[in-house]
Amino acid sequence: MESLTGGLSGWPTLVIIDAKGVIRHKFVGSPEESVLDELINELVKETEAAKEDIISRFAPTGDLARRGVSPVSTLTIGQNI
Repeated sequence: MESLTGGLSGWPTLVIIDAKGVIRHKFVGSPEESVLDELINELVKETEAAKEDIISRFAPTGDLARRGVSPVSTLTIGQNI
């Protein structure tokens, strides 16, 4: 029976998926709005931190940095990184 329901045991079921496509939270029923706000804010902060980490790893150094040359384009929230 699980194959027919995808492992869902109640309705409504809310699944929170992060920017990498990983299921982070699953709610059976309706969670409080404040709980959702907190979880979403946490995931946005994680995504922003990952974006900054990637940008810093590829940031130009030396002469390229002095000339303002950057091979890094801006990443968007939710983009797989």
